[in-house]
Amino acid sequence: MTIFLIFISWISFSFYFFYIYRFQKKNIFFNSSVLVFLFFLIYYSFPILFNIFFSSNYSYDYRLKNLNITNKENFYLSLNIFIGCMGFLVSLIFIKIKNILYKDYILSRDYLLILLIILFFLSLIKIYFLNFGNIEFTNRAEVYLFAREMSLGNRLLNKFVNIGILYIQIIFLFKIFQYYSSKKLIIWFFIFLYLLNLYLNFNVYTQRSEIFMQITVIIIAYNLFVNNLSIRSMLFITISLFFILISWGSIREGGEFLNFATINKLGEFDMIYANFIDLYRDKPSEISLKTKFYDFYGFIPSFLLWFEKSSLSIWFLQNYHLDYYALGGGYGFGILSESIYGFGFIETFFRTFILSLILNYLYKKYLESMSNYYEVFYIILFITAPQSIRNTSFSFMVEFIQFGLIINFVIFILKKII
Repeated sequence: MTIFLIFISWISFSFYFFYIYRFQKKNIFFNSSVLVFLFFLIYYSFPILFNIFFSSNYSYDYRLKNLNITNKENFYLSLNIFIGCMGFLVSLIFIKIKNILYKDYILSRDYLLILLIILFFLSLIKIYFLNFGNIEFTNRAEVYLFAREMSLGNRLLNKFVNIGILYIQIIFLFKIFQYYSSKKLIIWFFIFLYLLNLYLNFNVYTQRSEIFMQITVIIIAYNLFVNNLSIRSMLFITISLFFILISWGSIREGGEFLNFATINKLGEFDMIYANFIDLYRDKPSEISLKTKFYDFYGFIPSFLLWFEKSSLSIWFLQNYHLDYYALGGGYGFGILSESIYGFGFIETFFRTFILSLILNYLYKKYLESMSNYYEVFYIILFITAPQSIRNTSFSFMVEFIQFGLIINFVIFILKKII
């Protein structure tokens, strides 16, 4: 029954995709609601299938091996997945999707120049104010622990500069493809430079999420502005990227790159799965309001608040895996984990239902808008929207609002100066 529910859930995603595809065609690949629905199924259904068919390959110290998940627990999770999919599907009744097959853009070389200026100054700040010596990290946990132990001022500056650089790079990538859409030679030369830079600065332990964000935006921008990619091509690219992502995680644990035999665990996907099981077995009796509603105030800088911020992912580690938290580790949280301490199936349905409504509405506004400022907001939304699955339902709002406002404000000031 578990496998059947997962199968039906993927069928529902196909219906959701092709229903919207009728109206948006190539634009659908930039629709954050479709991306979130896809992530929802990947993050929750794949670990169940691996657990059913490959659990005998788990190492003795692996988290899922120690949990020894039962068929009943897998069925309960698969039922949550199915109900979450119904939330996405029912939202289609309330979404007014227009036929928008072409979108106008404002092309400006000055805009590209402004992005480069911002990137240059942020890089200078990183070099001169965030230079902590030749520190080499051997795993992701060490990076998080190092950042967590900084002073508040350095932590805020580090977050603003590093995330700001990442978002400006992504926006610049998107705008380059947009501006030179008719000059494929320039586009392919730029892709070559990007890959060369990636090769020269590659770090297997600290860059996976950032690189996948950039590559995703490159693929989306290429499809939108340079050459339309077929559904079959996008499916092939998605499967390939997923395999590379899992293979990359395998390397971190001593496996071999692009080797099926060494891939028997799903890393982050398994951890989100395990979070759900932890909470299912030991449901928390009480969670503070500031933790529950972190998504709705997290964009406010810490120094403006009279209390310490507390997210669900941190709360979970401190209450369920304190030893791992002390080492700098993180497990994320998960949208279905939120339902466990809430109203169960009802909450699962309404979380995905509301998510779909909000993301489709924001994308519709983007398609109708010609504002570069709104485009900045939407690009940040698109790359952070999957956080709603791997972290909490509306966690994307924090950086969507925070960095959207900051980046647009800086762009506005530089435009006036130029």
